[in-house]
Amino acid sequence: SHSVNIIPHFISKDNLILKDSIGLSVKSLKQIPKDILGQKRDSITSMGAYHYWNRQHDAYPEQFVNLLNGYPKGDSVPIKIVIVNNGLNPLTSLSIHCKINELELPVYQWTGNLIQFASDTITLTTITSYSDIYNIKVFTSLPNGVGDIYPDLDTIVANIYSCDSILNGYYTIGAGGDFANLTIALEKAVACGIGQHLYFALMDTQYVHENLFTNFSTNTSNTLLTITNYDNNKAVILSETAPVVLLQNIENVMFKNIIFGNGTKDVVIRFEGNCSNITFDSCEFLGNVKTINRRAKTIEYTGSDIDKTLIKNITFSNNLINGGYYNLYFTYAQQSAQNMSDSNGITIIGNRFTNAYYSAIYSDYYIQDVVHIYNKENNIQTWE
Repeated sequence: SHSVNIIPHFISKDNLILKDSIGLSVKSLKQIPKDILGQKRDSITSMGAYHYWNRQHDAYPEQFVNLLNGYPKGDSVPIKIVIVNNGLNPLTSLSIHCKINELELPVYQWTGNLIQFASDTITLTTITSYSDIYNIKVFTSLPNGVGDIYPDLDTIVANIYSCDSILNGYYTIGAGGDFANLTIALEKAVACGIGQHLYFALMDTQYVHENLFTNFSTNTSNTLLTITNYDNNKAVILSETAPVVLLQNIENVMFKNIIFGNGTKDVVIRFEGNCSNITFDSCEFLGNVKTINRRAKTIEYTGSDIDKTLIKNITFSNNLINGGYYNLYFTYAQQSAQNMSDSNGITIIGNRFTNAYYSAIYSDYYIQDVVHIYNKENNIQTWE
């Protein structure tokens, strides 16, 4: 009785401010007098974190238009955006700001006449693709000459890369390396293409964001991205949140001689969606060694029999897997009995499992027959 079956109209997929409150209006609760931005809620407010009110003057940049990830060097790249009037009054003027690699361009003074929710497409400038990376930031201000209530919400950002060839061979990642961080290296690999053998060598600790390894593929099983350390150092991948690394819909990647986590996160590696042809060799997975929480799974894949996704051709060899309620947790890895085969197998060989509170390896539902555990080669220790 307290739910609705509608899709809210958000400003964008990255900006969850409401465009309107149709079907979302409710009485305010005295326990929650303000929304997430500190805006006082009226007696009738909106479901969710944000209170919607009819703004007289409001506009925002909705998206970039036809902006690709990568361009050949020397190409002309138009920077086009879509602006939207989100105010009750017609939008007749708007200041549009654009920064490219922190160089601020002259303010674009837009004029026109847009009714509420109407949009316009604007070309702000054209750049020539020479630099390796362009960070483009666009934000708006002064709709109809009136100060914007929440200017920080009126911003869109994109990175584009200049490509003179596909990435192939050996690249160093870190201060003084070929790429400053793993984020830039992976984005450029996706934008410019990947050769048959690509190596990213981490020179120092890399902090990664949650979606770094999302929807990544070398496009063919004959090509492989190897992420390893540089000069036998102790390369570490960390994250501010759990999981440390989310592997979502990725394939054809090897991690070699990498340390994941520092013993403070309940989940170190989480597989989601369809993942295939992934190898972890001689790595360390440092989960929480003090936990008794069942949700603490140092490495996990939790599928179902209805979501139509699975993981296959996953290999763990010669690793240290430490901590968690479970060291290694897989359920519904093959999704259904029809998908179960040796060729889709998960191989676990030569690993050391330590400090799991309940179980070193847990596997259930459409997985047992395709998990190849070489027990004589694995060293499994109980929690102490």
